[in-house]
Amino acid sequence: MLRPLLAGTLALLASTATATLAVRDGKLSVVDSVSASLVGSTALTEDYRYQLTDTDSLKLQFTVTRDGNPFQPQQAAILVSPSSSSSSTTTSSPRARAVQVPVKVRANSGKAKIDLDADTLAQGGARGAVDLTLLVGHPNQSPLAIPLGTISLPESVAAASGRADLERLPKHWEAEKYAPQPEIRWTFRGGENQINPVVALVGLAVVLAPWTILLATIPRLLPQGRLPSPSLSQALFLLSLVALEGLSVISWVYFLPILTTLPYFGAIGLVAVATGRQALGEMARRRKIDAVGGAEKKRS
Repeated sequence: MLRPLLAGTLALLASTATATLAVRDGKLSVVDSVSASLVGSTALTEDYRYQLTDTDSLKLQFTVTRDGNPFQPQQAAILVSPSSSSSSTTTSSPRARAVQVPVKVRANSGKAKIDLDADTLAQGGARGAVDLTLLVGHPNQSPLAIPLGTISLPESVAAASGRADLERLPKHWEAEKYAPQPEIRWTFRGGENQINPVVALVGLAVVLAPWTILLATIPRLLPQGRLPSPSLSQALFLLSLVALEGLSVISWVYFLPILTTLPYFGAIGLVAVATGRQALGEMARRRKIDAVGGAEKKRS
């Protein structure tokens, strides 16, 4: 009974030992962070050399597999260490050290992607150049250490803080990102113009003139102190006058366009003219009748 169990355990250990990790579809690109344009791209190689500028950033993409299938390792990181070349050692800080930048690998696809700028590469205190190495590890698996090449850092990277000197960035970067922006101004409609007092008084006189004439003629329209009952034409005439005055006030207060109110003025004006002639004719005939009746009373 122990033999099958022992055989299964040995088979599992053998399969685990023979499983190997691999990195495929690796690509290292240089991107201009200002224009978001691709500066250069290459496959993962130890001999890669590039001089970064203040606005460049590295973009690393790769896929981790185990026995040809996508796999998520327990650990993946970029090792950033001061360059071992003699020319770079003289320009590196004595306290420069290697740092690891973690890389997240997706579980379902095994794909990974990371962006590295000059500030990130200079975290260890290196000045001149750094060597990049991709580290991939998992329990019971042989780890991978893939050299990615040597990257020369910009001269503006400070050794102590590892941050780029913002005063030495290109002028267009400062103008687009940090320069004061123009003030936002909104254009509103201008204030209401002050009307000339003389024009206002003339308009008021024109509006009140018909009412003044009407009030002045009321005593003559009231024989024997009583207001005679108006006929239909007289009532329509008075209503048309009231309508004209009301429309004038409304157009004056609400600043209605002349072309919009002109048809209404014309229609009401025609009604006022037609009913006014008939009403005034009836009043003239009534006055003649009253005058003849008064003369006959005096004779008698």
